[in-house]
Amino acid sequence: MPRPGTPVKVTAEYHDQLIQVVRRRPRSLDLPYSLWTLQRLVDYMAEETGLRVSTETVRLHLKAEDIVISRPSTRSVALTQNIW
Repeated sequence: MPRPGTPVKVTAEYHDQLIQVVRRRPRSLDLPYSLWTLQRLVDYMAEETGLRVSTETVRLHLKAEDIVISRPSTRSVALTQNIW
């Protein structure tokens, strides 16, 4: 995942915590939204671990576990924001 010669920032512990977090609903973690996005995961993990990585790094770690975060549809975003 990292480029050759680039020091590894993500530890096994970070990876494991990321996988545990993404398998939970954000509201179960007292967050004000219902769906994960890559940016929300990056922000949440930065707060929890003190390590900020790119959305691409998170995406690649999730992909390694066959987890894909889809872009929310307009309808699901509207439902999350109670627009409908």
